[in-house]
Order: sequence, then C-alpha cells, then structure tokens
Amino acid sequence: MREQERVEVRPDRVQRRPRRGAGPGRRPARALDGCPADTDEIVRVGKGRTACLQYFLDPHPGRPGGGGGVPRAGDCLGRDGREVPCSTKGWYGRAVAIVSRMDACPSGTLDALAMDDSVACLGSEGQVPVEGACVSAKVARVSCDSRLAWARVTAFGKSGADCPEGSDRYVTARGAYRPVTCLHLLSK
Repeated sequence: MREQERVEVRPDRVQRRPRRGAGPGRRPARALDGCPADTDEIVRVGKGRTACLQYFLDPHPGRPGGGGGVPRAGDCLGRDGREVPCSTKGWYGRAVAIVSRMDACPSGTLDALAMDDSVACLGSEGQVPVEGACVSAKVARVSCDSRLAWARVTAFGKSGADCPEGSDRYVTARGAYRPVTCLHLLSK
C-alpha cells in the first residue's frame, strides 16, 4: 500500500473532474485515475497529480442504500437500474450482487436488472415479485389488500408449461432472469 501524502490544496489551483459514477450509463473514474473503489471525488492537484477524496460524514450517499449513483450490493434500485436511496418510496429491488453476466447471479436472486456493463442481482425486498405475493396488472408487488391487487404469484419458470395447477395465466418477459411468472387471478 502506498504511503499517503498530505497535500495542501489551494482552491484557485484545483481542477475538479466530474464524478463519472453518478447517473445512468456512467462508469466510475476511480480505476482510471488510480483511486480506491470508495473514492467519492477526484481532484486534479497541479500538473500530473490526482487527489482521491472520500467523504467521512454520515449519512454517506455512497454507502449501500444511500443513493450515491454507483450501484453496489446492498443498494436499492428503480426499475430503470438507477440507484435510489432506500429511504425513499417506490424502489424496485435491493441488489444482492453486481455481476458481469445474468447467469453469474448468486442463488437466492429473484430478479435481475441489466445495466450498461453489469447486471444487478436482486433479492426479495422492494417490489420484486415473490411466490405467494400479490401483484398489480404491471406485475409489481402490491399488498393483497390493495385495490391494485390483480393476481397472486404461484411460481416462476422458463415456460408456461412450468406453471402449477391453479395458475390462470402467466406473463413472459424476454431476456429476463425469470422469463415466466405464473399467476392466479384475483379479479377478472
């Protein structure tokens, strides 16, 4: 490990680089700049020198669940794959892992969201449908007491033939982690 050097930073001589990790489709600049993975900001300090900065005050937006923009295991994601703070309402799922390919998701993964160059493997939290849960017509998990409850999930499979007895319908999603969701209709 390199010895850390104390550098006095004069604001008039600092060039800030925008965080590449924030927002959809943006990759963290850390590796390109030689900064550690938990770097929050990269600052150019003079000619050919880089300062890797990390915020130490809580709540830290880059920690899992904080909504800092770079998806990591433990983060909450919207249906579009963007990281959102877990304290907000309406997030779709919590990442159990971020992997390079959908088939690399660990066991226990219930859904997966493809992102630009990685895949977020999602667990059972949020709106990810699970067996026995009720879903809306958009196949998002809702309370079974809700007026939006349209069907109950009976199983998941690779084809409609995998649906158990008592399933009235199934929905398919091409390229999805679980391509078939088997349903028992609550309202017709």
